[in-house]
Amino acid sequence: MSPNGRYLHVVASPFVSLWNALYFVFVTLLWSNLFGRKKEGIKSRRARYWNRTTYMASRSPRDGKRPCKSQSSFDEFEDDLPKDIAHLRAYHKQAYGYIAKALEIDEEGGGLSSKKRAVEFYKKGVYELETGLLINCDREGEEWEKARKLQDKMKSNLENTRERLDEL
Repeated sequence: MSPNGRYLHVVASPFVSLWNALYFVFVTLLWSNLFGRKKEGIKSRRARYWNRTTYMASRSPRDGKRPCKSQSSFDEFEDDLPKDIAHLRAYHKQAYGYIAKALEIDEEGGGLSSKKRAVEFYKKGVYELETGLLINCDREGEEWEKARKLQDKMKSNLENTRERLDEL
């Protein structure tokens, strides 16, 4: 190779590398903007549909309201269920969320402030479980039998959560 060819190679290679890096970033951003927004549009349409059909327990347990509608429940079809069963499932789901968050915070360790946060989430979960257990599920039918089993599960979760609260 001639000295001029080596010189050209040494001088040009950083520019070529810079060009390739910029091209990669540009194409990646373009790709994510074009196709990422379509996914968000699909998700938002799906959320609007499910928002009309599913229920979830209230985020502020102290207000005493019935469960409110949710955007995050995609897996349950509750159109044909009685409202009491739908509410029971929503209270269970909300309690599960609170208790899972409390466990996550609790297992991370940390100081007194993280323990206090975990206790708050445990108490919210206990409230949701207690509220769900107040729902009367003594009617007959397969769905009501499932609801009674769910209430039994909620009772055991309530006992375990109270034991954990006593430890903290």
